[in-house]
Amino acid sequence: MERILPLLVDAEPGIYVSEPDGSLRQLHLHLGGEYALTDIIEFFELGTAIEELAVDIVELDRKELRELKAMTEACRDDYPEEFIAMCLALYRGAVDIPGDTVRFYGNF
Repeated sequence: MERILPLLVDAEPGIYVSEPDGSLRQLHLHLGGEYALTDIIEFFELGTAIEELAVDIVELDRKELRELKAMTEACRDDYPEEFIAMCLALYRGAVDIPGDTVRFYGNF
């Protein structure tokens, strides 16, 4: 994680994942508005917040990712459009990330 945080400081505001080679890949560009990565935990009760001072970090396992997609589609009209777009981008972007869990980094 020590290598990831400095990369996020200079990155555009958005949501990122770490690739197996250690590089960052942007999954979602912040669209403005009042939403955050950690809203997934608050709204859908999915994921685990990883405590870090500089950025929001949320980890989801594969089951939670499937639930995120289903809940996002079911609640599309209940939450801001930007939040829904972020959730769907996370799901799509996590498909090709190896491992049982995926850690997302938000810098906005």
